[in-house]
Amino acid sequence: MGKKQSYTSSIDILEAGFVACWHNIRDLVASAELLKENGRHAPALSLSVLALEEMGKLIALDGLLLSTQGDEKSKMQRKVSRSHKDKLQSLELLPLLLHALSQHDPRYKSEERFRLACAIGMKNLQDSGNILMSLLGEESFEALDIEKQKGFYASLEQQNVVAPRDAVSKELSDAVFKLVKLADSNLNFVLKDGNLDRYISFFRRVREKLSKDDHEEIQRLAKDMASEVFGFDQDDRGVSDRP
Repeated sequence: MGKKQSYTSSIDILEAGFVACWHNIRDLVASAELLKENGRHAPALSLSVLALEEMGKLIALDGLLLSTQGDEKSKMQRKVSRSHKDKLQSLELLPLLLHALSQHDPRYKSEERFRLACAIGMKNLQDSGNILMSLLGEESFEALDIEKQKGFYASLEQQNVVAPRDAVSKELSDAVFKLVKLADSNLNFVLKDGNLDRYISFFRRVREKLSKDDHEEIQRLAKDMASEVFGFDQDDRGVSDRP
């Protein structure tokens, strides 16, 4: 038997990170909704963006499930932990994480309506994201970091100091909230009812069984597949390799 692979982070710490981020996303979205309902569209946008950043953090944590010391995923996690923009940029991988999580629900193989619900949820999420991109006039969500700051603080615009309520577009705030609400709903759907426990347990078993040679071969195959399908090096972006 080959030498056992060692990993960057304790799986117990990663599991705790998943739970903490999940709960904080739920709290931030609920708080944003209260602000929105009470006519506070600017801080509602800011809290919505913070929730999206927590989702980016989830994606980075997922990438560490099979991450080894000094590999691209561990570098990515350090980068994401320091950069709001990198957290937002990583949101393009959220559908991959949602799909991976959904496969650990017992209904995935046996119930077509469950698979259909997942597909509809992700389609609605994609449509909402495209609408938001159009409003931002950007090709990624990084610009939301600037909008988040506008929603929290009075800012200087064209030689005038403006309050957040005047600096932030209500239309943009509504679009960001719609996206984060859909993303939160999709995440909760695939994480609840023991699915997160099953997901983490799967990677716990994988870690116990993989030798260093096995791990390197899986990483090579995943890298080649991601490059072919998505046009980028998957190891540079976050979502964990699937044995």
